Amino acid sequence: MKYKIVMTAVLYLISLSVRANIDKNCMAHAVSNLDMKRCSNMAYEYADKELNTIYNQFINECKKSQNKDSNDIVDRLKSAQEAWIKFRDANCSFIAASMLGGSGEMLVQSECLGEMTRSRTIELKKIEREILNRC
Repeated sequence: MKYKIVMTAVLYLISLSVRANIDKNCMAHAVSNLDMKRCSNMAYEYADKELNTIYNQFINECKKSQNKDSNDIVDRLKSAQEAWIKFRDANCSFIAASMLGGSGEMLVQSECLGEMTRSRTIELKKIEREILNRC
C-alpha cells in the first residue's frame, strides 16, 4: 500500500511537470484567440484525465479493502464528486460571464475548468492517504 502511494505521488509530480510544459509551449506559440482556446482546452482535458485517474484509483483502492466502511466512503466520494462537477461547471460558466458574448468567453471558461480541475486533483491527493486508511 505504501509503495502504491509513493509511486502515485511520484507519477503525479511528473505529470504536473509535463502539464506545465504543455501549457507553456502551447501558449507560447498561440497567435490567436482560437489558438489560446485550443491550448486551454488541451490543458483542461489533460487535467480532467488526471483527475479521473486519481478518482478511479481512490475508488478501486477503497473497494479492494472490503472493510465495513468501504462502501460508505465510496458512496460519499461519488456523491461529493457529482456535486463538485455541477458546482465547477456552473461556477466557470458564471466566471466566463465576465466576457459574455465576447470572443474570450469560452477561453475564460476553459481556463476556469482547468484550474478548478487541477485544484480538485490536489485536494483529493491530500486527503487520499487519510481516507484510504479508513477503507
